[in-house]
Amino acid sequence: MHHRRFHAVKQPFCVVATGAIIIRHYVDYSSHVPQPGNTTNSNMAGIGAFLKNAWNKEPVVLAACAIGLLAVTVPLVSPLTKYSGMMNAAVPYNYPVPVRDNGKMDDVPSHPCDPKGPNLDWIKSL
Repeated sequence: MHHRRFHAVKQPFCVVATGAIIIRHYVDYSSHVPQPGNTTNSNMAGIGAFLKNAWNKEPVVLAACAIGLLAVTVPLVSPLTKYSGMMNAAVPYNYPVPVRDNGKMDDVPSHPCDPKGPNLDWIKSL
């Protein structure tokens, strides 16, 4: 016995008026419900047909949508975004005023040119 995962949706009735005769019958939308086990080839063919039809009718709108989609996706996969984020994380938001060490400040270098803080050698290897 085969059990369907998606059940057919039945509307109570559909009224069709043809002249003086009114016909009531149940409407079955089960053909619109996706069936399990369908291949994606038909879905891809449908998407391809839609894009071909849209390109034939409105190429400017389709090109604008493609540019917008690229504008959203390219920064997410760009290595420039990755390295910009790494550099922004390494640079502090506030910069201390250079002061001379009086021996009581451990976090302040004795001279402003002394290396202190996170190592930024990975920037040189870019």
